[in-house]
Formats: sequence, structure tokens, C-alpha cells
Amino acid sequence: MAASSLRILDGIGDVDAPAWDALHAHEPDRASPFVRHAFLAAAEGSGSASPRTGWRPRHLTLWRGGRLVAAAPAYGRDRSDGDFGRDWEWAAAAARAGVRWYPKLVVGVPFTPATGRRLLCAPGEDRAARAREVAAAALDLCREERMGALQILFPGEDEAAEWEAAGLVRSVDFQFHWGNRRYRDFDDFLRRFPSKRRTAIRRERAEPGRRGIAVRTLRGAELAAGAAGRAADVFELHRRSVDRLAWGMRFVNRGF
Repeated sequence: MAASSLRILDGIGDVDAPAWDALHAHEPDRASPFVRHAFLAAAEGSGSASPRTGWRPRHLTLWRGGRLVAAAPAYGRDRSDGDFGRDWEWAAAAARAGVRWYPKLVVGVPFTPATGRRLLCAPGEDRAARAREVAAAALDLCREERMGALQILFPGEDEAAEWEAAGLVRSVDFQFHWGNRRYRDFDDFLRRFPSKRRTAIRRERAEPGRRGIAVRTLRGAELAAGAAGRAADVFELHRRSVDRLAWGMRFVNRGF
């Protein structure tokens, strides 16, 4: 197989959407929607993820014969707010030891602590080999641009093993996820709890109805109809929510 060449992109707009999305279209369950070109373009194009806000695009891409064969969304960062790496203690320890931590290189998705692919590979590619190439390229970039840390944030378990095999050190944290254990319906789900908990859950679940609140799911054409107005409503809800929190931050703006 011909050797691949590396390109560091200064923005997701430097690569065509079909070429980027083709890298993960063959495994949508693992890739997640947050690595789609459209999501990253919205984050960058709106200015939500920009050098001004502490997100400098440094996307790692591998090409062969003019064809994009692998990529990893990556950003140079001079802070940790918004990437959910929760590395403040590491950064503080590095500062006390006189070791560089910031700026750092984050391979991940802005503002989105959701597990999913970080190394995107075209069908038929050797993922282990591409992981080694991208990891080496990321470390070279850190040296060239004097970045002190490299983080691959929220990869899946199988991909974490690929990065580890490529020479990186695994960092372990915890998230709590709800899983559907083949529950037939909501009552079947409730049976796993003691009576007191079941009663409390039913009461909480009925409360919106008692307050005259209806919950409805919008999809497809219905969601697209009047999209600008819905987006404005969502942003206003977002603004009101985060402004009430002591550490709330408006990571995304109305444009996003």
C-alpha cells in the first residue's frame, strides 16, 4: 500500500464535507453525530470553537493519492474549560513541577463529553496502523508548536486500546450511562426498583402533566419547519439554564 501523507488543517472548512463524512458513514453507531463535518463546521463557523475562545483547529488528516483515508478532529487549547478533560489537577501539578502543560493538543469534539470515534478511518483501512501514524503526527505537532500535553478525549473502549497500543497512556475516569436491558415497557423498567422508589419515580414522571406541561418529540420535516425560530428558543433556554449555575458557561452562541 502506498504511503500516506499528513496534512494539518487550520479549520474543518479546509476539507470537503463528503470526504470527511465518508470516513465514519460506514459505522454510524460508533462514530456519533458529533464528529460529522456539519457539527464541527457549526462550532467553528459560529465562532463558538475558535482561537478567540481557546479552540485553535489543528485537525490531523492522512491522505493517499489525493484521497482522505483517516482523520482526527483536534484543537490546540490554552485552557481546559469546555473540553471536559477535567485535567485541572494535572495542569496544576505540572505547573508546580515546572513542566509545560498548556497549550495542549486535544483530539476530541468541542463542548461534547460524549463517547465516540476520535480516529476516523475509511473502510478497509488498518485502524491500528493509522492510529500509530496519527499518534506520531500528534506528538510531532506538540513538539513543533511547543504544546505540553496530548489528550484523546472520550474514545470508545476499543479505540482507547488502539491509542494505547500506539504508545499513549490510558487515563481512566467514570461516567454513568443508562442502558436498556431489553425492558418491554416502562413498567418493566420500574420493576427493578423497590416499591418506594417506584412510587417516587411515577410521581415525578406525572408532575409535568399536572403542571400542564406536554413533552413532544419533533423529527424531520416538522423540526425543519421554522427551524430558525426553534433555534432561537433553544438558545434562550440554554442561556437561562447556564446563567443560573455558579459555574455555568455559554460555550455555544446563538449562531451555533
